[in-house]
Amino acid sequence: MTARRLGPGDAALWAHLWTAAQADAPTAFAPRRERSPTAAAARRASARAFVWEEAGSPLAWGLWCRDPDRAHPRRGWIEGVFVAPEARGCGLAARLIDAMAADAAAAGIEELWLEVGEANHAARAAYARAGFAPASGAAAPPGRGTGEVALRRSLAA
Repeated sequence: MTARRLGPGDAALWAHLWTAAQADAPTAFAPRRERSPTAAAARRASARAFVWEEAGSPLAWGLWCRDPDRAHPRRGWIEGVFVAPEARGCGLAARLIDAMAADAAAAGIEELWLEVGEANHAARAAYARAGFAPASGAAAPPGRGTGEVALRRSLAA
């Protein structure tokens, strides 16, 4: 099993993966309301999607991007992580997040942030196992989700 970064030739696979995630967890993968068209464009331009495959079959995907706020050039955001129901419970989310974190660190990102639904205990536990901690005392960017908990992970060596 390996993680690989999705490229332009993977558009159909990406559409399939996103559709499967929305069907399984519609509230977690609802379209985001961006603060501004500029923020939305910046987020899309820096997005990097990864897929974890076994024997050519996708089992998980994740997406990270740079923070569109120029005041935080070394901050990245995990925009989504999805593990197929049949592959849950074996640490796949943490391995996929580690692959994305390595890519983010190589791109100059010093910390990754994410938001997860306050009541999504399974995802919160998975993120904790992957090294994320509550972002208490730190100001999360304005305009992010409501009913969510902000978490962050340092990528400093």
